[in-house]
Amino acid sequence: MPKTKFAKNKLSPQKSKLGFGYMIEMAQEDRYKIKIRNVLILSELKKLDELLFKKNMDVILFKGASLILKGYLGLDEREMSDADLIVKEKDFLAVEEGIKLLGFKKITKGRHSYYKIVGEKFAPVILDIHTYFSNFKFEDFNCEETKEYRKIKLLADSDTLIILAVHPIIKHGFFSEKDKKDFISVYSKAKINNQGIDLEILNRARQYGVSLIVSLALKKCGIDFKKTKIGFKERLSYPFIKMCFYKHFELNEYILPFFYEFNKIKEKLSS
Repeated sequence: MPKTKFAKNKLSPQKSKLGFGYMIEMAQEDRYKIKIRNVLILSELKKLDELLFKKNMDVILFKGASLILKGYLGLDEREMSDADLIVKEKDFLAVEEGIKLLGFKKITKGRHSYYKIVGEKFAPVILDIHTYFSNFKFEDFNCEETKEYRKIKLLADSDTLIILAVHPIIKHGFFSEKDKKDFISVYSKAKINNQGIDLEILNRARQYGVSLIVSLALKKCGIDFKKTKIGFKERLSYPFIKMCFYKHFELNEYILPFFYEFNKIKEKLSS
């Protein structure tokens, strides 16, 4: 049989084996780094929780870090770039003071973002503090306790899934494959724990005025879901929302907040 360029480039069994072993070793090293990074963030949250307990203030942890604490993502499964907290408006300054006491410094370009250097080998730990998310404030969310913390609360499953659907659309103008993977993973596990989760999501999405985004996210993830009534304001945003599930259109990052953060804009104008 004559030699071809394909045969020439074929690795020997020994080299292939070494290459595969190297890939496994690298993957294990990456997961170890992810685990260390996530542990550092969670340990800083533990310190913050102790300060919050002394001040008797509650905050809500949502997005990536909360998924680990809820057991929906493994500690070494996905690296957290930061931790997001929602606080009551009246508690904001006190929480900010507590964060600074822990050694965090404000990021100049960030709205309410704070960083802390934890070692030369690791990226800084970053905390993002919010007094609202879209039109939702602390008091709007359904929360639950966590074993790890006393004053840091987690979102209920229905609210967690709504945030996973809404956040990438409103804040980034795009629902990526990573967002899709996270949503499917959390939904599947939440469904096992609570067979009535669909109805809860439906009702909560209607209350928040984000039924369109949530229904399109479910459709994108291949999840059968009962159709829900879409409000007039949301119907106006349909072309832009639909686009976010297929491609990244940068202007959506500026257009969509107009539809979904109107109350916040109105509040600022009147203050």
